[in-house]
Amino acid sequence: MEDKKYKIRFIQKLAFCLHTYGAPCYRIEAACNAVATKLGFSQKTGFFSTPTSLFSTFIDMDGEEESRLMRVEPATVNLRKLSLVDDLAEKVAAQQVSSKDGYDQLNILIDEDDDNRHLKILSYGILASNFTLFLNGHWRDCLIAFFIGIIVGFVTSRKRNNNLQYLSEGLAALVATVLSYLCVYIHPEINPPLISLASLIVLVPGLNLTISISELASNNLTSGNSRLVGAIMVLFKLAFGVYVGKSIIDGFALPDYNDLSTNYSFLTKILLFPLAALGFTFTFKAALKDFKWILIITLISITSSYYTTQYQGVILGTFAGAFAVTIVSNAISRFLSKPVLLTLLPGIIMLVPGSLGYKSISLFFYSDAIQGVGLAFQVTKIAMSLVAGLFFGNVIINPRRNI
Repeated sequence: MEDKKYKIRFIQKLAFCLHTYGAPCYRIEAACNAVATKLGFSQKTGFFSTPTSLFSTFIDMDGEEESRLMRVEPATVNLRKLSLVDDLAEKVAAQQVSSKDGYDQLNILIDEDDDNRHLKILSYGILASNFTLFLNGHWRDCLIAFFIGIIVGFVTSRKRNNNLQYLSEGLAALVATVLSYLCVYIHPEINPPLISLASLIVLVPGLNLTISISELASNNLTSGNSRLVGAIMVLFKLAFGVYVGKSIIDGFALPDYNDLSTNYSFLTKILLFPLAALGFTFTFKAALKDFKWILIITLISITSSYYTTQYQGVILGTFAGAFAVTIVSNAISRFLSKPVLLTLLPGIIMLVPGSLGYKSISLFFYSDAIQGVGLAFQVTKIAMSLVAGLFFGNVIINPRRNI
């Protein structure tokens, strides 16, 4: 009886950790089902995960049932801890570690504080400057985006009271927009709209948008719909913050600025791409030893998508990128015996249509509904092609396991 109690406790805590560290709901359910079966529970044991709750029904071989409900907060990605949880789950399932010891180790891992706020803030600046380059901004735009990205990181990562915790995205968007346009006084040859977008790119919920489509496509309807609505609400907050910021700036007598793009070669962008991979390593809290794998997968993602887009358009380009990322991520996962999400998430984030979703919502604030709806449909098509690439890639090389 004691053994069964700790088995249930371990699986419950495992589900909590997988959710907390960024695993999609359908992967949480599949992983917990696999571990429960190996620990001696009936295959009728079931799990139901949403972005804010976890339901479990444990059925042993004698037919006795126990049901549990857990309320959880929306997840943030922590690839280092996700890898540790995955390894521990394997050991407990193989009975190399007892359920009680596994449960205790998970509690220790949860209590471990690895939230390096300074690295996270720095990563916002690094990614803002790199995305400015990929959006064809001038080097001056990249430099300004770096500093504004750091400010955005500071605004969103500082400790907030209950009244402000749900306003951080909108507040960051307002601050980034105002600062981007005020920098025209420093140098008129900059592109404030591009700088503002690049500074906020880390906050754009493109990954959640794509995961929601993936969950809907895999019949996880409740989780998919919840995550989709959550992503749209974040887009609304960002768009509203930009709208308010632009309204404030309209009251200033700004000098004329240059909103033209600068076309750098793709090779130039790739040469500076290791900085972006380092930014993703910090943002997703991956171990530094995994930086090389994140760099490899992001390079594969961007190059396969770029060259396919040149000849076949953005829809097939996104599909090709997702297809390549999934195959290589599954191969790396098998080779290293690590979670596939370690490389899959950084690779996919390069392809998600987050900036288009942000522009689509923004157009509604400026009463351009027709163009906004058009962009929304474009976002949907790109997201579906990305999900199709994920599914077809899993057909070619099966993932090592569910996490």
